[in-house]
Amino acid sequence: MDLLNLNNAPWQGDTACGRFKIVYDSPDGRCSLAYFEISRPTIPHKHQKMTEMYFVKSGLGFIRIEDEAAFVKSGNRIIIPAGQVHQIKPIHGILEIEVLTDPRFNIEDIIEFPEYFS
Repeated sequence: MDLLNLNNAPWQGDTACGRFKIVYDSPDGRCSLAYFEISRPTIPHKHQKMTEMYFVKSGLGFIRIEDEAAFVKSGNRIIIPAGQVHQIKPIHGILEIEVLTDPRFNIEDIIEFPEYFS
């Protein structure tokens, strides 16, 4: 059994949208659990291989996935299939999100599309 403590995971550093930490990486590479503090809009992007499931922990935000858009708040769950361009923007402060990825989180799987939603 793995008992996970968010406070024990080190921050991976700052990104264009805030900061994140990897809470868990499965030994077989099948999944990761990451924690994000989003303080600025993410750059529109997609993942070639990763499907993401967002668990909004706190805050209020706006998410766009391809041609759909919605406001998100604490308690919301969002599934983003691999290959779909998406962007999330915090509203009034920090948006805290836990993200479960399948397969394991890999920063190299991110493909950015800065002008996608312009």
